[in-house]
Amino acid sequence: MSRSWLWVRPMRPEHLPAVMAIENRVFIGDAWPESIYRRYLDAEDMLYCVLELTARQPSGPSAEGGEAEEDGYGLPPTPFAPPPGLAAPADPTLLGYAGCWLVDEEAHLMTIAVAPEWQGLGLGEWLLLQVLDLVERRGAEVCTLEVRVSNQVAQALYRRLGFRVEGRRRRYYTDNNEDALIMTSPPLWSEAMRSLREVRRAALVERLGGGRAAAEAGRR
Repeated sequence: MSRSWLWVRPMRPEHLPAVMAIENRVFIGDAWPESIYRRYLDAEDMLYCVLELTARQPSGPSAEGGEAEEDGYGLPPTPFAPPPGLAAPADPTLLGYAGCWLVDEEAHLMTIAVAPEWQGLGLGEWLLLQVLDLVERRGAEVCTLEVRVSNQVAQALYRRLGFRVEGRRRRYYTDNNEDALIMTSPPLWSEAMRSLREVRRAALVERLGGGRAAAEAGRR
């Protein structure tokens, strides 16, 4: 698979076996049961999505004037050049997922995960950028989340996208009574936040696509 495409799509029941396979590998000892995901799929105040990799190139508008292929949200796909040894074993392949709870003008990031073998490539940041765009469309002004105090990797990701620590929940995680940091984004609609997201997105498109030419393709 020399060139593939990343899509962010609404999470559906048929995605759940792959979602749970990742859930149980990433959140060892603290995994959610499948029933929670099933309950959230159709809830109006929830946004749950998956990150899929496919070798099939997106189609453009048809000669008959039909609409271009979409991902369910109207987001464009992104070119992706998997590193050697990480060619997708099936097409499509579910690489990760995320979920948010929308309350009034706030989005609360409830979960985000990338399969362990696909971590370290920028996919988690790419997925989070897409989620921030989607919740802003749904009327969210800020995004909040909890993160383990020991999870320095996740904290660094959130800080790259403007999140700041605003509090602490004592003994929040029931598996080991670890504290959680409460982190909040700047206003999603602010010029500074939108500019930061575009800078990070441009860098990731180039990184994920394997170079400048792929970045240019992703912007068309």
